[in-house]
Amino acid sequence: MVKRSLRELASQAKSLGMDLITYLAREGLSFAEFGRRCDTPHARTIERIAKGQKKPGTIMLPRIIAASGGAVTANDFYPPKPAKK
Repeated sequence: MVKRSLRELASQAKSLGMDLITYLAREGLSFAEFGRRCDTPHARTIERIAKGQKKPGTIMLPRIIAASGGAVTANDFYPPKPAKK
């Protein structure tokens, strides 16, 4: 498995519309540090969410929003549905 830097992942993630990994790279935060800010000891959980392998649930999503100071929002994980005509 090839390890990539957060900056490389952020570049890829930005094109996919995932803002958590971009936020982490911009702030210079590791998955573990951000996990502590979200009150979870599991850095792997944050890594999987940041890489788009998992979506945050109803407990983790508000924690991510708060820990990022609102820079990362629910729409970054769950885009709004198109309006019905």
